[in-house]
Amino acid sequence: GSLAIGGTQKNVVNILKNIDREKFEPRLCCLFSGGHFEEEIKPLNIPTLICNYGPIYDLRVYLKIVRFFKGADILHCFGYPTIYFGVFLGWLAGAEKIIVAVQDRDVWKKWYHIFLDKLIKPFVDLYIVDGKGTMEFAIKQQGINPDKIITIYDGADIEALKPNKTKSEIRAEFGIPDDVPAVSVICRLDDKKKGVSYFLKAIPFILEKHPDARFLVVGDGEDKNALEELSSKLNISERVIFTGFRRDVADILNAIDILVIPSIWESVPKMLVDAMAMGKTIVSTDVGDIPELLVNDKTGILIKPEDHKGIADAVNLLLGNKTKAAEFGRESFNGINR
Repeated sequence: GSLAIGGTQKNVVNILKNIDREKFEPRLCCLFSGGHFEEEIKPLNIPTLICNYGPIYDLRVYLKIVRFFKGADILHCFGYPTIYFGVFLGWLAGAEKIIVAVQDRDVWKKWYHIFLDKLIKPFVDLYIVDGKGTMEFAIKQQGINPDKIITIYDGADIEALKPNKTKSEIRAEFGIPDDVPAVSVICRLDDKKKGVSYFLKAIPFILEKHPDARFLVVGDGEDKNALEELSSKLNISERVIFTGFRRDVADILNAIDILVIPSIWESVPKMLVDAMAMGKTIVSTDVGDIPELLVNDKTGILIKPEDHKGIADAVNLLLGNKTKAAEFGRESFNGINR
C-alpha cells in the first residue's frame, strides 16, 4: 500500500535489502507515496512504481501497474486493501505465481472483506503467515486450503540491532538520568489496534511506586495528537516523551529498562522479535501469536488486553525486582535465538 510506518512495511524493506540479487530481480510497487521508508529503498536501485493518487478512481493507475507486473515470475502482495488490487492486476498481467502475506489476525474485517478474500483465493498460489495462530485464524475466516498456507516467523536483523550510541547518550538526548527507570512503547500510533492509551493510563499507577520513572512513546501515526492530549489530561506530560518516528530503534531499546506492548490485537509484532533478540525485559498483552514467542513468567509477563492496571502491576513488579527483570531478559534472548 505504501512505505509508511509499520511492521509489514519494515519487512518489505528488509526483503528488498537482503534478497539475493544474483537470483532475483526485485521490483517494488506501492499504491500511495509519502512513506517514511521511501528514503531507505532509494540507494538499492530497485525499479519502483509509486502511484501518487487513488487507484480506485483512475483507471490509468491500473494500466501502469499491469505493465509494471508484466514478466513477473512471482508477485508477493502485502497489506489490505492492497492484496485485492495486487492479485487481480497480477493475474491480468500474467504473473506466474502469486503469494499473499497475511501479517495480522484481521478481526476487523466485515462480510464484504471476507467476500473479496474468497473471491481472490483461486488466483493465489500460496499464503504466508507469521504465526501458527494466525494461520488457523485465516484458514477459518477466509476458508483457505490448508495445503496453500505456511508459517514463516519473522526474524531479527542482528546487524541492524547493534546500537550505535551508548545508553547514556540516548538518555541524555531525552533528558533521562542514567539511574532512573525508563519504560517505553515502540509502535505505530494506531490506538484502536496498538492500545497505547492503556499504556498511558497505567503510568499514574507506576509513578505511585516509582515516582522518578520516565516513559517514551516511540513512533508516529494518526493518533499521536489524541495520545498527547490524553497524556495532558492524566497530568503525566512531564514524564512522557513522544519521540515521533525514529530509525535508531536499537539505540532506543538499549536505553530503556522495559518494553511494553499493549496491543489489542496482533499477529506477531516486529518489535517483539527485535526486543527479544536484544534480551530486553518485556510486558505484553496476551493476544494473537505473541504467546508463541513470549512465555508468561519465563521470558516476560503477559497480561490481558485493554487492562491498564495489569500493565501497571507488571511494570511495578519488574521495576521492583531487578533480578527477575534481568532473568526475563536473558530467557527472552535465549528463547528467540534457539
